[in-house]
Amino acid sequence: MYKMDNKKKIYIDEKIEKNKTFLKNLTFYNEDYKLVNMFDSDLNANLSPGRYFAEVNNRVNTMFKIAKELELSPIFLTITAPGEYHPSSKKYNGFKPRETALYLSDIWRRFLNLMIFRNIKKNSGHKMIYIRVYEPHKSGVPHLHAMLFIPKQYLKDVREKFYEHYLKYGFKKVGLHFKIKFDNSHFDGATGAIAYILKYMNKTFRSAKNGVMSDEAYYFAYYGIRRFITSQTLIPLWIYRKIKHNENNRDLFQLTKEYKEGHIYTCFDKEYIVQRYLKKERIEYDRDDIEINISVEERVLYQKNHFIIDQFKR
Repeated sequence: MYKMDNKKKIYIDEKIEKNKTFLKNLTFYNEDYKLVNMFDSDLNANLSPGRYFAEVNNRVNTMFKIAKELELSPIFLTITAPGEYHPSSKKYNGFKPRETALYLSDIWRRFLNLMIFRNIKKNSGHKMIYIRVYEPHKSGVPHLHAMLFIPKQYLKDVREKFYEHYLKYGFKKVGLHFKIKFDNSHFDGATGAIAYILKYMNKTFRSAKNGVMSDEAYYFAYYGIRRFITSQTLIPLWIYRKIKHNENNRDLFQLTKEYKEGHIYTCFDKEYIVQRYLKKERIEYDRDDIEINISVEERVLYQKNHFIIDQFKR
């Protein structure tokens, strides 16, 4: 089931080429008034895996940086679906891989809705931070790996609730893993927590390194499973992708802070992305008389229609 046959691969190859051709023929003027096609600016795990995986790495490292700043501890979880989702089980009910992935996502959402996480959010002032990666068993049944970040004092209670929650829904303890210790530092080092989650991500993004579709890539494309999912911790990707062409707007960590603080925002039904900043002006009257004038100004980082007179530039 996991080993993709030639018929499925040909179907995916034809679908990808059709999408590539469509995007290459779809042109528009970018923020620098240059004519480009949609394919060159596309970020898709199947159409442009190299560019997409580079962004994924950036997102992972930024989320770890945010978690570290908040003094949160990483937990690595592995969640295997119950027997009725496995063809080798006598309880198998004929579920397809996509249905299994959707089920795992649903139970994950219910897990994060437990009272303990509501209390963590209330006491810490921020939503849960997590990274999720799907990986197929040899049988083709997907299982879930997740890195969850929580305050250290909640580790024991979260571990207890984790097993309690999933066992209640018929998951087997042998298919559940809760890991809190990593080699070297929790956040640094080649074998730390970052490397641990990236190890599983690399398995599903092999095509990003050599440009050749792997069985994993065909699997996710054929069954329509999103292999990489995160919490809404960072600045929305649709905003980041529209402004990162400027080298001053590539620091995902800094942009996220500015967005959370309201210094980067959208307006006019998302047709504009605007940045609010402090402008310092040094005025020298003579050697002994210097004045620093500070004012709040705004600049447009993105506008959908370049032919509209922008009120922020007046």
